[in-house]
Amino acid sequence: MLKKTVIYGLILLFTIFSLIQTVPSIEAGTQTGFILASAGKDGQIGTGDDIAATESEKAVKGIPANMSTADAVLSAALGVQSKALRQPNSDEIVIRKPEDLAKIGVDPNYPLNGKYILMSDLDLSGYSNWVPVGSSPSTPFRGSLTATGL
Repeated sequence: MLKKTVIYGLILLFTIFSLIQTVPSIEAGTQTGFILASAGKDGQIGTGDDIAATESEKAVKGIPANMSTADAVLSAALGVQSKALRQPNSDEIVIRKPEDLAKIGVDPNYPLNGKYILMSDLDLSGYSNWVPVGSSPSTPFRGSLTATGL
């Protein structure tokens, strides 16, 4: 009887130690992700006033050097939503404010055939007499506008 108990005990220990070895561990000094808590006062991600929380629950000001904003998790006022932030390509013109949008077709740096990327939600409710981009048949908008899903 004692022999069976010892054998079962050894089998149990072997099983437990086998399971322990398969449990993933986080190496000290390795940070694989962050939670972006705030885009800061300017409302734009990737600037110095951002606040990020590391996996080790430490809050840091600004975007840590080893964090890709493309992998950031945004925190919204009414909940949390996970978004992969697509960063602008070098040939895209960034639209962050209604004033940027209003420049399309008016400012030479904002041509009607340009490639644009919308990097923040725009609220046009406070604007009156808004003229749509490329509203004239002689000056149509022939560019592209990509929204990042923010």
